[in-house]
Amino acid sequence: MTGLATREQRPNLHYDLINPDTEVTYPCPPKGWRYEPKSMRKLINEQRVLWPADPSGRPRLKKFLGELTTAYKGFSSLLDVPLTSDGTKELNSVDLGQGFPFPKPTGMILALIEQATQPGDLVLDFFAGSGTTAHAVMKLNAEDGGKRRFILVSSTEATNEEPDKNLCRDVCAERVRRVSQGYTNKKGEAVEGLGGSFAYLRTKRIPVSCAFHAIRPPIPATSGH
Repeated sequence: MTGLATREQRPNLHYDLINPDTEVTYPCPPKGWRYEPKSMRKLINEQRVLWPADPSGRPRLKKFLGELTTAYKGFSSLLDVPLTSDGTKELNSVDLGQGFPFPKPTGMILALIEQATQPGDLVLDFFAGSGTTAHAVMKLNAEDGGKRRFILVSSTEATNEEPDKNLCRDVCAERVRRVSQGYTNKKGEAVEGLGGSFAYLRTKRIPVSCAFHAIRPPIPATSGH
């Protein structure tokens, strides 16, 4: 039920929402709600609003199967999502902008994750790059109270000219660390972390012959007759 407009663009869509049964107040999301107060009250009276069990969650609209042409939430357009330049600004804001060219914007990935996942799902990204997917998962969890997890996979991207180049360690993992735990931006302002934790693990290639010996079962002993 979250909207797509800022307070300046659509002030009538920005208000706190109160569950009339529990009196729990749900703060207005950054882009407002999708419905103005009168329409929202109508939905509440018709029992069409799903209130989260966790007060930190986000109310959702109840839809019936007969009203859907697809089981997935659709987009009117992807043209409204942020651009690559926004991804660069985001990476600059955590003081890692020089380490990775053309990062994806979190807004675009967040929109895709919101469409394709449930609050408890695991999101896997085999091309982690600058860590945008992890950033988007943490932002979405903060918005709707979800508990999505993520696994990011990347390589060092070292070259003969730059043997110590390790974007996975120096950009991706560092971005995830700063965004989750908090950081100081380039303006010297403290930015609160989005919460959560993660582990940074390295893998080591095992030669095929060693791997074969490692998994080959022992040959059972036999006795002669």
